[in-house]
Amino acid sequence: MAVYTIKHEVQGRLNSPLILDTKGKRYVTANGELSFPAPELWVLEKNLFYLLNESREIDLKVKYHMRPSYLSFDEYGTVILGDALMYINGIRCLEEFVQQKIMVPSKYSIIKICQDNYLLSSKSNKVVEW
Repeated sequence: MAVYTIKHEVQGRLNSPLILDTKGKRYVTANGELSFPAPELWVLEKNLFYLLNESREIDLKVKYHMRPSYLSFDEYGTVILGDALMYINGIRCLEEFVQQKIMVPSKYSIIKICQDNYLLSSKSNKVVEW
């Protein structure tokens, strides 16, 4: 069984003629009824203290230095939350993503703030797992 890696995701996005948005703001779920958006800046700003409260502090390994998308992939299974990790930690550019400690919100908390702004299909009220 092949392992799905960040390389596969990047390659798939580069080869797709339908994806014009390089940040990948939307992913369609398996049931095709819901897309999961990466949180917009105003959503992160509105929920910053909630996300910090629902975060755990981790040691930032050297392999993640200046690579928030790699950390996003390893924590959440997608690269679209790299910018959110930077914002939550008050990091303004990739060169600053070298701190010893970093706050990582739970997957559930990110799903919850996105559900605030993007309604689930009327057919299903379940939280969709990534």
